[in-house]
Amino acid sequence: MKYDLPESHGLSAAVAANLIFTEGDRPALTDAQYEALRAGVGRGESALIVSPTSTGKTQIALWAIARSIETNCNTVYLVTHRALAKQKFEDFKTLLLKSFLGDNSASLVIATGDYVEDGNGDLPAEPLRAPLLVATYEKYLALLSASGIPSDMATTVVVCDEIQLIGDANRGQSVEVLLTLIRNAGWKQFVGLSAVLEPKDAQDLANWLGVALVLQHTREKHLQYECWTEDGIAAVSSERPDTIDEGLKVPAGVALDAVSILGFLLKQKKPPVPIIVFCMRKQDTYDLAERFLAEHAKQQAPQLSLAFDGLPETSANSFLSKTIGQRIAAHNADLMDEERQVVEDHLQSGKLDVVFATSTLAAGVNFPL
Repeated sequence: MKYDLPESHGLSAAVAANLIFTEGDRPALTDAQYEALRAGVGRGESALIVSPTSTGKTQIALWAIARSIETNCNTVYLVTHRALAKQKFEDFKTLLLKSFLGDNSASLVIATGDYVEDGNGDLPAEPLRAPLLVATYEKYLALLSASGIPSDMATTVVVCDEIQLIGDANRGQSVEVLLTLIRNAGWKQFVGLSAVLEPKDAQDLANWLGVALVLQHTREKHLQYECWTEDGIAAVSSERPDTIDEGLKVPAGVALDAVSILGFLLKQKKPPVPIIVFCMRKQDTYDLAERFLAEHAKQQAPQLSLAFDGLPETSANSFLSKTIGQRIAAHNADLMDEERQVVEDHLQSGKLDVVFATSTLAAGVNFPL
């Protein structure tokens, strides 16, 4: 961590006051954030930021977005998935709408494969002209193609989240086409973000884009990995990745089974909640949740949750109405958008201990799990 701003950081007083974390009366920056400012992101310089999760890359993006708004530029924030677009859209309402967008909800627009709307819920006449547009990569490419490929983007700031999508076997070609088009049109500023690019790939991508590379390996929050087997537990921390502790004993009375292990974890003095249990099939999310409640429920006849009132009754929300009050939920492709939103809102507000999910909950959305 760094507890001051680098010289010539370029951030305005409004950005410094509203979009920088502090400890006491001093700014508190991760190493990645400090190096991004040194590279000129706050002054409008373009950069590719590659650093581990939980190192504040989204905050770096916010600095670029706020500067863009302050200088009357248009900004597009590109994401990989519809769910992530929705999350960022809601985050920006909270973080930027009053302080930087004049409390004008029409100035913030979301565009995905399903819909295009502004902060008022209306269809904008010209979404590409919005001061801040949150879009999936493919939708933005479609919008650009429909309006005519731009020849000049000198007043547009582009932020690309999860930019490693360019290497995806199925979707990468569209991302490459998009980045080629906007690079050739000459953006005002470009900020790319990734947690997983290898150093050589990151350097090659930065060179191709013609931007500076900020590569940081320092983790602000270390991860603990454990593999439980019949032979015991093998454990390693990202703080000491070369040291693997093997042959640790499985706790007495705990079976090598997800439900048994969950019961053990939740009985800890400081249980590591919320916990996500990834399942291979949708049906597993329901079966494991039911079994967990049968074996570990705090009350046998829970009151039905009212969180889904007003929504059409489905098998998914009927099930969740019985479990969510017990701080347990399922998350899978069966859920409608509104049902997913209820589960995700409960996660964000600390009202869930365990979520049994398929990969739908891992689609680039940030949760404290």
